[in-house]
Amino acid sequence: MEPSRDILTAMELQMAAERKKRAAILRSEGERSTLINEAEGRAAAVVADAEAQRKTVLLRAQAEAERQRIEADGLRNAISVVAKTLFDAYGDGYEGGKQES
Repeated sequence: MEPSRDILTAMELQMAAERKKRAAILRSEGERSTLINEAEGRAAAVVADAEAQRKTVLLRAQAEAERQRIEADGLRNAISVVAKTLFDAYGDGYEGGKQES
């Protein structure tokens, strides 16, 4: 027994509709995956940028601390040299630029 032409046409239309439906679902899933990947990429970029900024702030703070340490060492050495020079020149009698009489 062979189905009628109308039944065959209806079956072909049904199969075509199923194929279109599957294609639409696959296309939708692909678009969804693309959007998710793009969002994850943007999120990762924001995190990487924040990490880079954190490292920049940390390195600048470390550099400033090192600059202050070097400056303090220089001042300490300069004061030591001045103090030694004054002591060598005046001994314990130096009082703010005045010599004991």
